[in-house]
Amino acid sequence: MDDLDSVAGIPVVTVRGTPRSMGEQLGRRFRAQLMSLTALVADRLRTITPQGNNLDRQTLARMLEPAFLAINRFMPSLWMELEGMSLGSGLPMEALLLIHGYPDLLSHLGSRMPPASSSYVGLGARQVHEERPLMVLAWSPEPIFLSHLAVVRRVPSNAPASAALTVAGLQSVAGVSEARIAGSCNEMRVNDGASGLFISHLVAGLFHVPDFATGLHNLSSSPRFGGGAVHILSGDGRRCSVEISGKVTARLGDPDPSMPRIHTNHPIADEIVPCVSLMEDDSRDRLGRLARQAVANQAIDLHAIAAWFGIDDMPNDEDGEDLQPQGISDARVLVVADPQKKCLWVRLGEGRGGLGEVRL
Repeated sequence: MDDLDSVAGIPVVTVRGTPRSMGEQLGRRFRAQLMSLTALVADRLRTITPQGNNLDRQTLARMLEPAFLAINRFMPSLWMELEGMSLGSGLPMEALLLIHGYPDLLSHLGSRMPPASSSYVGLGARQVHEERPLMVLAWSPEPIFLSHLAVVRRVPSNAPASAALTVAGLQSVAGVSEARIAGSCNEMRVNDGASGLFISHLVAGLFHVPDFATGLHNLSSSPRFGGGAVHILSGDGRRCSVEISGKVTARLGDPDPSMPRIHTNHPIADEIVPCVSLMEDDSRDRLGRLARQAVANQAIDLHAIAAWFGIDDMPNDEDGEDLQPQGISDARVLVVADPQKKCLWVRLGEGRGGLGEVRL
C-alpha cells in the first residue's frame, strides 16, 4: 500500500491487489477513523431520526441485513472489498455499512435533516480550454466527515484502476476510472426507500465497469434505501444524469451535450418529484447562479472552475453573487474529474491556492 501525505489538504492512499486484499489494506489504514465514524454515525442516526430511540445495535444490524445480499448480487467485488475492510479493521460488516449508507439511512429512517449541499456541473469538450469533457462536484458534507475524507486509488488485479474521493475508504463521492468513466452524485432525501442497495454502491460501481453502457445500465439496479442524482461521464463525452429514489429511476434528457449540465439537490424529473420528502433550502437558487456562470463561460479551465466556488482569487460574477456555502465556510470540497486524462483534481476549503492533482 502506498500512502502519500496529502494533495490539497486531502490524504491520498493507494491500494493494490484483489478486492479482498485491497479491502484489508484499507481496513488497516483507516481502522481508527472507521471506529470513530461508526460511533459518530450511529449517534447521529439516533439523534436526528424519528425512530432514533429504538436504534440499538441489534436493530441496526437487522435493518442492514438486506444490504449484504443486495451488494453481493449487484457487484461481488464490492462485497469482497467490504469483507476485507471488516477483517482489516476488526469491525463488523454492519458497522462499515452504517458509514457507507449514512445518507440513504437518513431517508430510510424518515430524518427531517436536509441533504448535504452539493453542486454538479458536466462540461462538454467545446466549453473546456483543453477540449476535454469534465465533471465537477462541489460538496459540503456534515462536519463529522471532514477530517475523514481521503482519495483512494485502487489498482485491482482484474479490473480498471480508479481514484475516488471517499469517507475513510467508504461512501465514494466522486471519482474516475481507467476505463475513462467519471461518476458523482447529488444527495436527495426520498420517502420511498426500500431495503436493498445504497446510492454509494451505485456510484462506487461506476468505477468497476468496463464501459459507459454497462455503468449506465447498472444505475437502474434496485431497490434502494435512499435516493440521489447520479452522474456518469465518459472520456469521449457521453454523459447521463439519472435521478433515483427507493423504487423509481428516471434518466434526464440532454438535448444539447455541448452545453453545461447542472444539478443540485432537488429533483428535475416529474416522476421523481413526488418521491422527494425534503429539499435543501438553497438548491434551486444555487442551480440558477451556477448555470449563469457556466453558460456564460468559454475556454473554461481549472482556475475558472475554482473561482465559481470561492476557491481562487478570481472575481465573482458581474452581479456580485458568489456560490460559497452558508454556514461552515471550510466545509466546501471541490472535485474535478477528467475521464479522458484519467485524473482527479481535489481541494478542501476555500481561499487562495490551487487544486491538487491525483493521476491513475
